[in-house]
Amino acid sequence: MPENYRTAKRQLREEYNPKVIVLNDQILGIKQEVGDLKVGLIETGVDVGPAIYLAKIFNTDIDTVVKFFIFILIFVFDPLAVMLVIAFNQALILRQEETPKILPLRKRINKNWWEIYGETKDKILKREDIEIKSPEPEPEPEIQSEEIEEIEEIEEKKEIMLGKGSIKIV
Repeated sequence: MPENYRTAKRQLREEYNPKVIVLNDQILGIKQEVGDLKVGLIETGVDVGPAIYLAKIFNTDIDTVVKFFIFILIFVFDPLAVMLVIAFNQALILRQEETPKILPLRKRINKNWWEIYGETKDKILKREDIEIKSPEPEPEPEIQSEEIEEIEEIEEKKEIMLGKGSIKIV
């Protein structure tokens, strides 16, 4: 030990000062890591928030919740994928059955419109002549005065039965 207190204090300070600086640097590094981990936890907490919520509700850890979520995805979407593959294969098979085989080209026969239905030009011309020569309408017979009086009486009775504001039936 040194002779006096001041010298001893100075010697201890000089001896332990590099060690204190190293320890302070380590503490700052650890504090920086803790801060980074907290920020990372907050960022993943947003993404994994529902999983954390479910873990708290069912009193389990997050790993169990994630396992069940993966199982649900597997049990729902694997059969769906299989059914889609089967449906696609069936669609291809039906499509192949419906496509017509390539037939040799036939020579097109140009027919007139009346020949399509099995008629001849003579029949068509005869029918057109008959339609053109349609008979003249007959003149309407003259109505006698007695019939006119009967019609007027019937119309008067209708007006009386229906009343003034009613609809007339003609």
